[in-house]
Amino acid sequence: MAKKRQKNNVVDKSDKFINFFSKTYPNYILKNIQCINLGRVTKYDKKNHECEVQLLPLQSDNTKIAPLNYVIVPANIYEQDDLKSFTNKINEIVQNINKIPKADINVKKLDPKKLIKQHPILKVNSVVTVGFFDCDIDNYKGKNNFKVETTRKHSLTDAVILGVIKS
Repeated sequence: MAKKRQKNNVVDKSDKFINFFSKTYPNYILKNIQCINLGRVTKYDKKNHECEVQLLPLQSDNTKIAPLNYVIVPANIYEQDDLKSFTNKINEIVQNINKIPKADINVKKLDPKKLIKQHPILKVNSVVTVGFFDCDIDNYKGKNNFKVETTRKHSLTDAVILGVIKS
């Protein structure tokens, strides 16, 4: 039969040391590991496929977290926006063709009401999900392998847009 621990002969009678390592310390570590969060796009650089994101959850003192800079916008988002922009240009061309008198061109007139105005998926003020990489991505440049320079993990500085919740 196992002996019961006697609190009279121990240094940590109130279990402060045990509570620290079993409750306080793990919570501190987990609080500093970033996985996925919600944010709002505050700036969008379409040319470089990067944006600035303000995370939506407030800190414990009800202040905003500093904005995340250089957040990667993945191809599955910016290519859809490029396609929508192209579709809008085609719609403009069709509308201009409709303005040409029928005698000059042999094209069936299209109803402008049937043309769909496409809106971008990602824009300033879009609510997005943001993920954080397992390692630093400072040396990432496109398709090639890259060297990891630091031991940084799950950092707010290594963010990528995972999806758009509301555009």
